[in-house]
Amino acid sequence: MNPMLLFALIMLLCNFPSADGFAFRPRVASNLRATVLRAERKDALNFNVNVAYASEPLKNVAKGDVVQFFKEKTVRDLLVSVGGTRHVEELSLKPEWVKLWKDSCDYFHSKNYPDITGNVCALTCAFEVQFPGLKLVTTVLSGMKEIEGDGWPVYEMHALMDKQEAYGPEPVVWLFNQMTGNAGEREGKFHPANAKGRSVLSILEKNGGYAFSWDVKLDIEMKFPVNLLCFYL
Repeated sequence: MNPMLLFALIMLLCNFPSADGFAFRPRVASNLRATVLRAERKDALNFNVNVAYASEPLKNVAKGDVVQFFKEKTVRDLLVSVGGTRHVEELSLKPEWVKLWKDSCDYFHSKNYPDITGNVCALTCAFEVQFPGLKLVTTVLSGMKEIEGDGWPVYEMHALMDKQEAYGPEPVVWLFNQMTGNAGEREGKFHPANAKGRSVLSILEKNGGYAFSWDVKLDIEMKFPVNLLCFYL
């Protein structure tokens, strides 16, 4: 994941849009930490992002109605796409994606391993970021599993693969792809995600009602040429 996309993602997470009358606000402080690693010939920036959001509570509604509403595909897609303005496509889970999913579960100490015969699926969602002279479209492929947590349905998602497509003047696109390692065979194709990402969508009781919760953890490592990294630091 490249620096510009990371910046846009942080801005997105810190300004979760309202959708269909549900206003999302941070319920815990966002945490962004950057560290520099220098070991042998490796120079990188590590970003750790932890964000938790909750909607305004729904009041005077039955628990069963909230659960049914939460499990509707349109509502699930609204949460997955961060507001409902981005297209979400559901795919059948392929066996070759299962290992990536299991590795992510191990990384985040999750016991919710994918079961290819269970209530799991793969989802893609494209995020578009516009910069002066450059448009970046990143499509993220995630694995989603529906589980039960304290009597409530919970969606747990893990980022598995992504692809980046840059649009703009040819010299700008070429330079961008060279700097981000997106050139050659990787350009415009899905490959294992550089970032480790886990999202949990759930329901919680809040202020005498029921709210929708969205928790995200991201660990991102971005590698730079040594001279470039030292220049910015």
